[in-house]
Amino acid sequence: MKKVTIIYKEEDTLVEGTAKQLAKDLEELGYKANLDLKNVKGSDLFISIGGDGTIFRTSRYASKVGAPILGIYMGGVGFLTEISLLELQDAMDKIKHKKYKLETRSMLKGEVLRKGKKVKEFIALNDLVISKKGIARIVSFEVYAKGELIGGYKADGLIISSATGSTAYNLSAGGPLLLPESRECIVTAICPHTLINQPIVTSTDLTVKLLKGKDALLTSDGQELFALETEDEILVSRAAQTTQFIRINKYNFFERIREKLGKTV
Repeated sequence: MKKVTIIYKEEDTLVEGTAKQLAKDLEELGYKANLDLKNVKGSDLFISIGGDGTIFRTSRYASKVGAPILGIYMGGVGFLTEISLLELQDAMDKIKHKKYKLETRSMLKGEVLRKGKKVKEFIALNDLVISKKGIARIVSFEVYAKGELIGGYKADGLIISSATGSTAYNLSAGGPLLLPESRECIVTAICPHTLINQPIVTSTDLTVKLLKGKDALLTSDGQELFALETEDEILVSRAAQTTQFIRINKYNFFERIREKLGKTV
């Protein structure tokens, strides 16, 4: 691996300084370090410095060029990160000698159709969320799987989560966990105005029809936003690209949950 692109939590001055120093250190080790996100083509490895939010941002670039991500924890929960900064030198040595494993995660593609025309497309590692903007308004929608109606919803919003996102907003909203290698997705209503709407695990061939939702928003991985209109359709499918994580250490999904989320499983 020669070209290494570093993506970091830019609003944190400490993390920014760490990223710039890391770029110098990598250059001294013979790598071509890159901090310019307009120049990621040809990258062999992406290093993400921060928490899970930085991982999501990194995944949008890494998945396009088919390069793996090494996550360095300098942020919040850090559920998806792999190592601390102090472990980086040892990790790079193991990568150089190919002493690592690749873990592949499915991604979601969300397309917004307005009067039959595609007006927006998102690629998400974690989730796609339909939510209300402001207060005191609910969102009404219907969800279809492979053309068949799952059900109608009146709720504060809807989470369509990948296996990766099952440990995030979905879990907080009462949704189930999926193993990381799962290619399914979870449909979870946010505060549904009924007693019977439960989260559903299904394929990623979904259509969401927005029946009523003034000022509703579609959010991708909590970072990209798009304003929706009543009668918009959101098509959700499995993205062609995937995210690959470099695993230096043994990765135990349920142990990570206990460690990071404090959940008894």
